Amino acid sequence: MHYSRWCRDRQNDAQKQSYKLSTKENFLRFPLLRVGECREWTRSRDDKGYGRVGGYREGTKFAHRVAMEIHLGRDLTEGEDVLHHCDNPPCCRIEHLYVGDQPQNVEDARVRD
Repeated sequence: MHYSRWCRDRQNDAQKQSYKLSTKENFLRFPLLRVGECREWTRSRDDKGYGRVGGYREGTKFAHRVAMEIHLGRDLTEGEDVLHHCDNPPCCRIEHLYVGDQPQNVEDARVRD
């Protein structure tokens, strides 16, 4: 086998392996950008600015939810939301996040406006 083909095939194998990572593993692969006191997700974002991260056969999740799941050591339940003290959608800094529910989220947004 030619060396160039061997290098190409090895690179393709490495790319295939990266697609098999979990959402949490993919989150940990990328550094967060320091913006003031916040640590922002630098990869994919939705139209409201929230970070999105995907995993093999898991679909995509909000990056700040994945950060909180890693911090807590468990998956969030269906009724749990991750809210921002800093009101900065791409922020994933644990000190700026807290677990709440939808009514708390609505009240938090009302108080800030």
